[in-house]
Amino acid sequence: MQPAIGVIERTGQQSMSQILADLQIAEPLFIELIHADGARREAILQQLGEIGYKDCKLSKQTLDTLYAQHFKIWKQFSDTARASSRDLYAYSQPIIDQIWVPSLNELVQAKRELAVLALYKEDANYATALAGLAQSYKDLECIPPEPPKPPRRSRIRRSRKKSRIAPSTLL
Repeated sequence: MQPAIGVIERTGQQSMSQILADLQIAEPLFIELIHADGARREAILQQLGEIGYKDCKLSKQTLDTLYAQHFKIWKQFSDTARASSRDLYAYSQPIIDQIWVPSLNELVQAKRELAVLALYKEDANYATALAGLAQSYKDLECIPPEPPKPPRRSRIRRSRKKSRIAPSTLL
């Protein structure tokens, strides 16, 4: 379980540092966007779109890594919880059978059931969180920015035909 936790921490630190660096680049662009017009505005929007797309891809990659590592942790926890609940029943049943007072016997059985239910509840909560992580990964759609528009051509059109002078007019 320790390697999975280490991968989660490293992935989170790397992605957060990259996103914060991109935020430092994007913040002045947002301010400049307010006052920009025309071609400069288009250039800023293109730059912001590229930053957003890169961060989206990074977030999707991070979610993928987080899901894989959290699944490993949940699987190990779930297997351990199920095995330990069976061990608890096997260990505690002979002790409970020796209790002569019926109400005390029921109390000890109820406490055992609550302990096992607490394990199963944690298992179910972790599985639900894992499903939410998978749903987030599925729902995150990174749309690449539109490529920049080509520069406009000038309105003056040049004639592609060469002017020809009739030979009779030269004389």
